Amino acid sequence: MFPRRRSSSILVNPNGVDTGLFRPGLDGGPARNRFGVEGKFVAGFVGTFGAWHGVDVLARSIKRAAELVPNIHYLVVGDGALRGEVERIIKEDGVGEHVTLTGSVAHDDIPSFLAACDVLLSPHVQNADGTVFFGSPTKLFEYMGMGLPIIASGVGQIGDIMQDGVNALMMRHRDHEHLAELLGKLSRDPDLSRRLGQKAREDAESKYAWRINASRVIDAVKVRLK
Repeated sequence: MFPRRRSSSILVNPNGVDTGLFRPGLDGGPARNRFGVEGKFVAGFVGTFGAWHGVDVLARSIKRAAELVPNIHYLVVGDGALRGEVERIIKEDGVGEHVTLTGSVAHDDIPSFLAACDVLLSPHVQNADGTVFFGSPTKLFEYMGMGLPIIASGVGQIGDIMQDGVNALMMRHRDHEHLAELLGKLSRDPDLSRRLGQKAREDAESKYAWRINASRVIDAVKVRLK
């Protein structure tokens, strides 16, 4: 589990979240109105369209998810190298009506965009060159702060933060069909969604708020200086 010591002088510390900025109860209505997704089951993603973010997996899941959840809509926030590939998959699968690609937005707008969602997605994948994914995605902690259910891939250190059925649902690596099935499951089970979101928020407050992140570093330095 994060955090953990690699040696007496090294502390592995995860990223964190501003739990005042990213919190439950924010008004997502304006964003829903802006993108015309009132009454939809909204699956949200925020991030750079890099190879390790799994945006191609996300795009390929839309067709099956729309079969399982006819009123689903993906709100995909961000941009990057794989934008063209994502657009190609959406066009090829004929699912444009089920997705909005917002492009890059100001970070200050992200909390309200996330608040417009019913579930948040983190379908990370292993590195394309065969090396093991290593990272602590900030967006994952921001998702947790929102108190919404999360579907995540357990690659690398993400599996140290998220526990299947506890504070998230964990999808199989690069399995877009499984991602769609988990979306269907959450759409049918609001109690499960609520429980997962509440636990994610509790973990954000108790383990991953920036003040706690900083305290771990300070405590480690104090121990080292003794």
